[in-house]
Amino acid sequence: MISGEDIIVDVSIVDPAVALDAVVRCVWRHWPDLVTQDGESGSRLPDYASIPFGRLPELLIYRDEESLSNWTKSGASPANANTMVHVLADAQWLTLVVDDPQEAVMQSLIDEVRQIIAEQSLRARWAA
Repeated sequence: MISGEDIIVDVSIVDPAVALDAVVRCVWRHWPDLVTQDGESGSRLPDYASIPFGRLPELLIYRDEESLSNWTKSGASPANANTMVHVLADAQWLTLVVDDPQEAVMQSLIDEVRQIIAEQSLRARWAA
């Protein structure tokens, strides 16, 4: 079994919907064939337009269809490492759960998300 590591980002000044949207867009750049799933209901979200960013606090983002299928069959097995990002967003925190944050793609995703959230925070402060 693999275990996830929580990467926590303060988003207290950023709308959680904006933060979650930023994560999806960032992951999409690395995984253009990504598949999303509502983290609470398990319902698959067929495309970007179907993601209810303002109402969804938890999202599972799989690298592709095969990754979703493998996670469904085997769960957190070593073969599935770094093929899914679990995202939780609330009014205070954005949490990314990844298997190995030092792996190149995961490190890039984490860095990009932190940068985007920092930029969004600056914009929110300037607007206040």
